[in-house]
Amino acid sequence: MDIRIKMTIFTLILTLSLMTDEIYTKVGVKYVLRIKRNETRTLCQQLLPHNLTLRNKITPSTYIFEYTGFRKKSTLHRTISKIKKLYKSKITALERVREYKNTLKPGNTLKHRDPDWGLIDKNVFSDNILNNTNLSYNFIDDSSNVTPEYYHNLQKKSSHFTDHGNKVASIIAATKGNGICSAGIAHNSTIIALKIYKVKLFNNHIPVLEPSHWTCSDIIARALVYNLDTIDIFANAWAPTKPFDTLDLATRDAVSYGAKHGRHGLGTIHVVPSGPPGNELSNNVYTITVNSIGRNGAVPDYTYTDASVLTSGLGEGNNLTSSSMVTTTLRNRCITGFNGVSAATAQVTALIGLALGANKNLSLRDVQHLLVHTSDYKQLRKEKIAFQSNAAGIHFHGVFGFGLVNADKLISQALIQTPTPKLRTTTLYTYITRTPSVRTQTFEFCHSCDKTKSQTCLAKMEHIMVKMNLKSSSGEIKMAIKSPGGTTSVLMYFQPKRGKPVAVSKLRLVSVHFWDEIAFGPWVLYVQDRHSANETNLSQLSVTLYGTAAPAIARFQQQYSDICTVNTTRGKDVVTTSQTLMTSAPHKSPKTTKNTKPSSDVNVKVVLPVLMVLVLFLFILYKRYNMSVMSLLSYCPTRTRSVSSYTNVLSEIQENL
Repeated sequence: MDIRIKMTIFTLILTLSLMTDEIYTKVGVKYVLRIKRNETRTLCQQLLPHNLTLRNKITPSTYIFEYTGFRKKSTLHRTISKIKKLYKSKITALERVREYKNTLKPGNTLKHRDPDWGLIDKNVFSDNILNNTNLSYNFIDDSSNVTPEYYHNLQKKSSHFTDHGNKVASIIAATKGNGICSAGIAHNSTIIALKIYKVKLFNNHIPVLEPSHWTCSDIIARALVYNLDTIDIFANAWAPTKPFDTLDLATRDAVSYGAKHGRHGLGTIHVVPSGPPGNELSNNVYTITVNSIGRNGAVPDYTYTDASVLTSGLGEGNNLTSSSMVTTTLRNRCITGFNGVSAATAQVTALIGLALGANKNLSLRDVQHLLVHTSDYKQLRKEKIAFQSNAAGIHFHGVFGFGLVNADKLISQALIQTPTPKLRTTTLYTYITRTPSVRTQTFEFCHSCDKTKSQTCLAKMEHIMVKMNLKSSSGEIKMAIKSPGGTTSVLMYFQPKRGKPVAVSKLRLVSVHFWDEIAFGPWVLYVQDRHSANETNLSQLSVTLYGTAAPAIARFQQQYSDICTVNTTRGKDVVTTSQTLMTSAPHKSPKTTKNTKPSSDVNVKVVLPVLMVLVLFLFILYKRYNMSVMSLLSYCPTRTRSVSSYTNVLSEIQENL
């Protein structure tokens, strides 16, 4: 072969290799850094020689940096590793900015603002919605143009992908008397459009393939901290599409910072839809999670069992019996085909806006308490029986939370709402592990309080968060947690696709079902697998309680302290029985008994005669009536399934323990 041909081939191979090595850093790689306070200015200067340039500030401790140096992967990796090592005393967390390609379900985010209050959602709108063009912003292109993309060759698909923001915004704040469609619930509010999604065609070619949504974590985070003292409510009608989707560092910090410092310290209100199991957007104490109610109070097929849901809105129609919802779409058209969790999220957002209009001094936690106590379940005919009462007497549902928001009650209570006591938290790390059945593990924590601190210790519940690293090979994972008052909440019911193993780090599961219960006493986490308890392994397990101090309760906490002392000393002498799971009766601590004989001997002596009698009985039936075991079992009545999928999960866990 000619030497020139060989050299050409070698050059092509080398070029392809370099292209492969450098192509994914073509437009610059961005990183999120969480920096210790008072270290930002000096660290920014120190990072410049490493080709990291500051681009955006998310919070006073969270920043976006862009790597502008040599783009080779190996060089980039060495640089980041070196930075972590050199500045580990100043950088508390470092994460690459995530790129989302159809991994989030968009429901556009807009912001609405009245002279005293506002709302939010994500994307763009029509002329009959009052749009604040001065504050509207496109975080994709860094411009004020928030107009949605439109592809003429894909008219039907184009509107499906880009028109979501119009519909959500119309429900919330369409102008009254607009002559096009119905008025929005909070029609006096102003909407500020924040565009965080871009609709792209595959490879930017002729639009013959289905469009896809694209965004990055820094774009979302920047939008969520935009004008925090101007915007009161963020109606986030988007959600992760995959189970166990943890929030990226920038978005997590943006949400928590807004909840603590937004609205001049009252807390920005983030309304989010319920999503797949374990997603951190809804399993979050700083957001208000909403689910969708179907016709006549039925559970829609698209909803999830989600213990973090605080309240619900109508997802199928303008009222409980309706099958259509009126809203506005592109080009000022009025339609009736919009439904789902996004519609419910828009309704609840608008109602919160009306409550803020009645009392602009409501904090985020004030609003959470109002929603708990003004949501109603009695009118939800198909699911009324599935609601159960917690130990504080508040009824809840595994899908709908505390029910459907009662608008009149919400606004009237908002007028007289007093400030919620200071939030207190406590994290429990110590627990006792047991295996009460072949398929079930239990982890028992206990909360008590030093009597010298009874005035400040957490006594009355709001949220509870369970954190863990999860590894499982089970084809079905069920988790529930039981309070000292006997209330049981299903945290997760998950069936992996094709039985694939699950490995999740820093999983967070939140429940609101114990609201207003007494916090003192044992908290028991139940984990149930399909075949064996050995299929699931939990590590780095902890339980965090969120609530308030209640001196009237705390002064009697010595009895709860004694319970925790007993629980930690009794070891394996006490086994929690399956009959106690999923009941709402008051919790009673099991008494320890002295066994004079090993339990295994007692079990054998009891079980063996029973088995012998059963075998003899089956043998007689077979000889006399020629009945097989399977035909005999066929005479057993089948279990009547509940109308609620949540009730099904509860009953199945109880039966299979």
